[in-house]
Amino acid sequence: MSTSIGGGLGLSEAFIYILIAVMYYYGIVLLTRKESNPGDIVLNNFSLNIKPGQTIALVGASGSGKSTVIQLIQRFYDANDGQIIIDGEDIRNLDLAWFRSQLGVVSQEPVLFAGTVTENIKLGALNASQEEVEEAAKLACVHDFVCKLPEAYNTFIAEGGGAMSGGQKQRLAIARALIRKPRILLLDEATSALDTKSEKSVQRALDNAKVGRTVVVVAHRLSTVRDADTIVVVNKGQVVEMGTHDQLMAIKDGQYASLVKTSHENEASKESPGMDEEEDDDDDDVAKVIAAAETKVRLFAPDLNHKTSDLKKDVTSLYLKPFQGRNSLSYNYRCSWF
Repeated sequence: MSTSIGGGLGLSEAFIYILIAVMYYYGIVLLTRKESNPGDIVLNNFSLNIKPGQTIALVGASGSGKSTVIQLIQRFYDANDGQIIIDGEDIRNLDLAWFRSQLGVVSQEPVLFAGTVTENIKLGALNASQEEVEEAAKLACVHDFVCKLPEAYNTFIAEGGGAMSGGQKQRLAIARALIRKPRILLLDEATSALDTKSEKSVQRALDNAKVGRTVVVVAHRLSTVRDADTIVVVNKGQVVEMGTHDQLMAIKDGQYASLVKTSHENEASKESPGMDEEEDDDDDDVAKVIAAAETKVRLFAPDLNHKTSDLKKDVTSLYLKPFQGRNSLSYNYRCSWF
């Protein structure tokens, strides 16, 4: 594939997230943009060619336009001028639902809903089989952790992931993206909110996810993009430097070299003395995950005497499922408010 670019949820919030997931699947998007000056140009004379199977990293200061590129590729909105071309075809001429089915997206904050592990992963492909769910989880390096849960993939997890670590939640989000079998993978600050240990396990999952795919990465932690085929430095909506890590580091007084130096200094200041470099531990007390889910249910119905094996049944009896026919996760949240 050749790609060319030119030019704590409440009830209402939970419903919105579910609605967006369904609308995204069917190619309908509602987008609200906050613009300080509607006339401002976000990307100016921005041109980028991506070869099939390449990994391209976009780096630069906040507000430079990196995430805008990710949004344009997903066609959340169209450019005022210029084109985004996939395999020689302007994406505006492609069926939107089909085109989005070719994309996998992993963002900074994973959104997990109250439901089973399987249901959360299948939000990426509603008709996926259990075998496909587990295959995606293995690629995302989360299968072993899930298998240690009391009911494995049928284990109910609390809204937001409960007591799961940041790395475990993000790897579930990666599995959700991979179950679509995307040709293009978009990673928007996928590890920026994680600590060093969690970042290592997630990065291992992302390395698996990149194989055989065209990947566009937006990164704040520059240590995660060193191995990219091409690193693109963006400043005020323009490409100012482009090359491999070694090529950019060789530029005297270059912007990338300056960003790397600042990034190393910031990461060093955040590290605790004696902190090792081990990965996020999959052997963490998985009982915490169940305890968090059970606590959630008991808040809704404290008189119920729950057992782990009956947890999903009890929750289902308390929650409405308006999209049940589509096998999508669509519980109403915090029913104690009713």
